[in-house]
Amino acid sequence: MNRSRREVLAGLGAVAAVGAGVGWLRTSDLRPYSPNSTVSADRPTNERVVEAANRLLVLDHRADITVEVLRDGSGETPYRAEHHRFLHQPSRRRTWLYYTTHRIPAGAPGATLGTFQALQHRHEVTAQGGPPASYVVYLSDGVHALDRHAPVPEGPNDRPRLSDSALAGVDDVYIDFHSRLLSIPPHVHEHRAAWTEVGHDDETVTFGLTDLDAYAQVPPLPDVVSLDDGCRIEVTFDRETGLLRRIVEERAATRLTNYDADESAREERQYRYRIETEFGDYGDATAPPPERGLGLEIDDRLRGTWADVVRY
Repeated sequence: MNRSRREVLAGLGAVAAVGAGVGWLRTSDLRPYSPNSTVSADRPTNERVVEAANRLLVLDHRADITVEVLRDGSGETPYRAEHHRFLHQPSRRRTWLYYTTHRIPAGAPGATLGTFQALQHRHEVTAQGGPPASYVVYLSDGVHALDRHAPVPEGPNDRPRLSDSALAGVDDVYIDFHSRLLSIPPHVHEHRAAWTEVGHDDETVTFGLTDLDAYAQVPPLPDVVSLDDGCRIEVTFDRETGLLRRIVEERAATRLTNYDADESAREERQYRYRIETEFGDYGDATAPPPERGLGLEIDDRLRGTWADVVRY
């Protein structure tokens, strides 16, 4: 073999090795990742709230949302209606979204959260005959898997998982290889409301709003006709990092009943909720792929791998 041919083969080998290495990096989602993990306290509180919420877009973290119904006109309150868990791992571009409904309030109003997945889950709960019911979404660069009838968790700390039918790639699972990661649901809107400190300890500081007009600027308010007296919201920051630890909201609102019915069957009713969101595992939260895979055929696996490479 002459020298020029050896050089060509060596060059092709090097290119192949580099290509394989790049492909492995892209499918493993390994990249430089060092987002700012602190929020300065030397700024107005409304800006701190928004900036800390924006950090959720780039920091690995866990969010647990518990919805308690304090009033629905039934006389059977209070009760826990919903628990949702989000495991976000932007460092590896993976996300688990786990929506669970334990009870629908009297009058059957719409979803408490305004995300697309929450609205879909609310429809599915009705379609399957009522709660308890769970709805799980796994998202990565290569796969968007949705299980409409996922196992209901036994406890609030259970990790999200797909049902056996989803793992087999049949029945109520939806798998797509062409959609990018969905954005993380917003917990607050940009606003100009003036917050007041309402509590602190060695590790945290809490600010609150009770003015109705100020409150209306902050949280997402899906399917709300009007707000009633008694609304309030509190945000708790970590003293050291300035990141969000907790958002506690009491929402008194007039909403429309019979969410899944024709408009003619809907009427106004007053509700009162306590919605608590806890944030944790900053920098440590993980959203690994389903343990048993998704039961995909080889061509589907290749499609997912290619999508993962392209969307690095």
